[in-house]
Amino acid sequence: MTPEQILAASRLQIYSGAPYFRAGVLQLVFRETPDLGTVATTKNWIVLWDPKKILEWGVEETAGAIVHELWHLTRDHFTRFSAPLVNQDVANIAGDLSINPGVIEMGFQLPPGGLFPSKFEYPDGLTAEQYYALLLKDPKIKWHYVAGDKDEEGDPNSTPMKGCGSCSGRPVPNEPGDGDAEGRSESEIKRTRQTIAKAIQQLGRGSVPSELSRWANEELKPPKIRWEEKLARACRAAVSYRPGGGYTTYAKQSRRQAGIGYGVGKPMLPGVRSTTPRVTFLMDTSGSMSQDQLMRAMGEASAIFKACGASLDMVVCDARVHGSKRVRSIKEACAMLKGGGGSDFRPAFAQISKTMPKNDIIVAATDGDICVPSCEPAGQKVIWLLIGDHANIPCSWGTVIRVET
Repeated sequence: MTPEQILAASRLQIYSGAPYFRAGVLQLVFRETPDLGTVATTKNWIVLWDPKKILEWGVEETAGAIVHELWHLTRDHFTRFSAPLVNQDVANIAGDLSINPGVIEMGFQLPPGGLFPSKFEYPDGLTAEQYYALLLKDPKIKWHYVAGDKDEEGDPNSTPMKGCGSCSGRPVPNEPGDGDAEGRSESEIKRTRQTIAKAIQQLGRGSVPSELSRWANEELKPPKIRWEEKLARACRAAVSYRPGGGYTTYAKQSRRQAGIGYGVGKPMLPGVRSTTPRVTFLMDTSGSMSQDQLMRAMGEASAIFKACGASLDMVVCDARVHGSKRVRSIKEACAMLKGGGGSDFRPAFAQISKTMPKNDIIVAATDGDICVPSCEPAGQKVIWLLIGDHANIPCSWGTVIRVET
């Protein structure tokens, strides 16, 4: 068989042995690179292959080498080890130790010289970062093997390590750069990774190595949004769609006036002014709330309210209202923290309903273990700021935002 035929046969073997990797193999750009001495892959999915090595390895080992490279790409080892102070050789070895047991578990055969955790007396199943830390501290490692230029005795004839390419964080010499026309774009890579992850999830547990299954679940997990951003969006939405939020006045000229002109015979267009939204911050100071959690919630919420251009009225309540006033700083808000008793927001909502004019938004910070009114106040938007990893949702109305602690 010619090297090209071996390469084609190895790809077909991957399709049958690991069908969930099919999308990844189809996206790889194979580029013949004589005298490279290995198979290496760039971070933009260009596979550099040496015909002599392909002939030496054969179909089985070439398929294992390609699967090995795909693991580097799907696990995003380049990004994880892209810091300038990272030892690239050690990073490559650490990535190999985290990958190779899974490649064997999938039923593929690796070329001679593949590294496994048992070689260094390390346990299986660690992350590449954990293996990296162990390698750096391991006194038994011959540093010529890691550094790739000379051994501890200074032997200049020691053989450099053959790397996996920039996909592992260690580029090979003369590797094509990011601007290569044949390389895959970030959007193409992202779509391919998600396609592979979906295929793995469809097979279910037990059909793929546990490491790949965990990766697929993480890859398809919805993006995590910080609770502060959710709160800011909820506040802006409540302000944006509040009816009667603006009025016209001749005390301010319209921006369209310049298009009509000024002077005798020209109509005067009124400008529009928006009313400033007012926010009530309702703080649960019952015994189940810790002061650290309250302080953090107030600090974040206060900053967001300022960004929204909203004033802030503070109401402190446990089973009864301990204070209600306008606050302009965190220091003033902290001075109002009193309570430590039972948990009942009904007196606080009753007092807020008597305030004239009524505020547009009520943000209630609580752990959720509290009594609340049976329905949302008319004409006001309520945002529940639930503090604590296991906070309960107190009712079925209002917008719920969880504060991660």
